[in-house]
Amino acid sequence: MTVTHLLIEYAAAIRKQLLANPTNVEQDLAPVFKAFLEKLLPEITPNPLTVTSEYAKAGIGRPDIALNKAGQLPRAFLELKAPSKPDDPTKFKDPHDKRQFERFKSLPVWAISNFSHLRTFERGDAVWSGEIVPAKAIDPNTSDAKAAKMIEAIDTGPLLRALIPLALANPPSAKDAKELAGNLAHAARLVRAIVEDALADLREAGVEQHPLIEVCGVFRKELYARPEAGGFSNKSFEVLFSAAFAQTLAFGLLLVREHVGAAIDKNAWEKMPNEHPLMASALRVLSQQEVVDLLGVGFDIMLDTVNSLNEDLLAVKDDGTDPILYFYEDFLEVFDPEGRKRYGVYYTPIEVVRYMVGALDRVLREDLKTDGLDDQNVTILDPATGTGTFLLGVAERLRNDIEAKQARRTKSAERLDGPDVCV
Repeated sequence: MTVTHLLIEYAAAIRKQLLANPTNVEQDLAPVFKAFLEKLLPEITPNPLTVTSEYAKAGIGRPDIALNKAGQLPRAFLELKAPSKPDDPTKFKDPHDKRQFERFKSLPVWAISNFSHLRTFERGDAVWSGEIVPAKAIDPNTSDAKAAKMIEAIDTGPLLRALIPLALANPPSAKDAKELAGNLAHAARLVRAIVEDALADLREAGVEQHPLIEVCGVFRKELYARPEAGGFSNKSFEVLFSAAFAQTLAFGLLLVREHVGAAIDKNAWEKMPNEHPLMASALRVLSQQEVVDLLGVGFDIMLDTVNSLNEDLLAVKDDGTDPILYFYEDFLEVFDPEGRKRYGVYYTPIEVVRYMVGALDRVLREDLKTDGLDDQNVTILDPATGTGTFLLGVAERLRNDIEAKQARRTKSAERLDGPDVCV
């Protein structure tokens, strides 16, 4: 069957469904669109991703259709809107649609369709927009003959080319640590938005007992008893919690992935290194099945991003630069640029750190008459530790001093000599 015939068949099925039930449009038409995609994607490539029905699953974080390889996490997504709605998110009027678009902007490859038009995206950037079929062709008042004639006049090439990124989507990959941090941040933004919206929906529905609400309560009691100290009012605590939830999940999964050196799943907390018991507990709570189900593709994207990690990206470079020291700054630049400014999360270059540590050592020795940073009576405190750059700088200075002293002792020992002793 040619692509044109597939489009004629698709439009006829849409018209038939709209005639039978003009209400609850998106849910009723979604299976028709799924069947159409399943037939169309092999026309693009012999090995397209599999079309999965997400519209039948619970969870606020799910677009209507996902594309994935069998046994793997979803790679691309498609959200369906009623034919009466625009495919251009900037023209959405429904608050739900607007919030949804803000969430989906963090998806790597995705699309919106109102059944006659398609608009594809990479993150929040529109890549392509055009017709699937003319809007009149899915109007139930249009005859089969007129609809077929409209569709036969279409050049199907642009549509097929636009679907290639969705049909062949790969896991999020990164060429360097900065890009990896950005990918992780986009996944965390999606999770944050889903958590925030889910909490609002639960509160609005009067739900008091739910794993997500319980986790929120634990965070408030144990970690954020005074949110105003971080610049958040008590009324906006759920905004703070949603951000903390997303970041804890992101870095908890990344820590386990680095530790095991292989792909992980929602039970990653069981493989957390022993030296991080608090993080293991936090990750266990965030990975409850009910919470994972609620997060939907948010959790899937996060897990896929972490599992695509190339460990070499985080290795210390030949010039001694450690990408981990920059990682959180790069992450926050995408995840929450305003928060980065508010909390002053900026990496201090190692050359500046070494200068400041050296100056401190000299002051301790020359002005305070101590043994410098190696003096046992000197306590070193970094009140804004961040990635620990200054503490690492102090440790480096102490190591260099110890190595220098050891070298001097060795040289001194070499100057000692005496006659052979005979017994």
